[in-house]
Amino acid sequence: MRHHHQLAIFSFIVACYFLVRFLALQLSSNDGPTTPSSDATATAPSHSLVSHHGIGYLHLDVKDYSSGCPKPKQALIAVFTTASAQDAEKRQLLRQIYQDWNKELEGHDQIDVRFYFGNGVDYNSDMALAAEQALFDDVVVMEEAVEHRDNGKILEWFKYARSVLYSRHPSKDSNYCLRYRFIGKGDVDAVIHIKRLSRILSGLSDDSRYIGRSFVVPHYHMTGMLYLVTSDIVEWINFSPIPKQHLNGVEDVQVGKWLLESKIHFKKAEQYNRFHDLEESPNVCYHFFIMD
Repeated sequence: MRHHHQLAIFSFIVACYFLVRFLALQLSSNDGPTTPSSDATATAPSHSLVSHHGIGYLHLDVKDYSSGCPKPKQALIAVFTTASAQDAEKRQLLRQIYQDWNKELEGHDQIDVRFYFGNGVDYNSDMALAAEQALFDDVVVMEEAVEHRDNGKILEWFKYARSVLYSRHPSKDSNYCLRYRFIGKGDVDAVIHIKRLSRILSGLSDDSRYIGRSFVVPHYHMTGMLYLVTSDIVEWINFSPIPKQHLNGVEDVQVGKWLLESKIHFKKAEQYNRFHDLEESPNVCYHFFIMD
């Protein structure tokens, strides 16, 4: 009996999916594109495009394939989230906000967002995730692990980001084009002002950078509401053994540890009051308030 009940629920979800998908396609044909650029055209080489030199501190050197390539977008950001009903409501609100803001920007100034999950924790959450992933192009499910913040989810995100960081060069078969200048991580309980962030990033050079609002306990790192790194650092994360040695622990703190142990010479793009908490926030970070 229970099996028949579950089958009925699944059939209902599938039927709803096709109905909502049909309506979404009808709306998108009338109002223009409402989803971020697809990852289907992305490709990534099996070898690293970054080398390094230096004594004491490493300087990352990226192979320059930019000639003949379209301009990359400013950033790709993962919004870390869960399959809870509360988070689902937040995602839908953020999805609409980010789409509306991106429509006001030129293509290369836009910022793509992916909602990033671990696996669902039960049958119902698995079904809900599958339906949402089928409906929207901005859902990425980390298949390797059940949802959990501090057991390597952040490294899995950077691996995924690297897999969609490039596309094939339009005229040179052995070359690649960069799709995003920066890769970032945010949280579902924070709102990213896409247009303001785009202006900030467009004013930064492509030197190795770690961007965010810093905190120094237990060691230097950027706080988890939002931080970004340049594409060369993403390359390093994917090919260095250091991140794999430091998987367990608060994810944002671990990223800071990776970079400190790497000895990479990177610029800290401290954002101070541009990345801020609410006044009543209980977290231990410094409180700054928006100035512009």
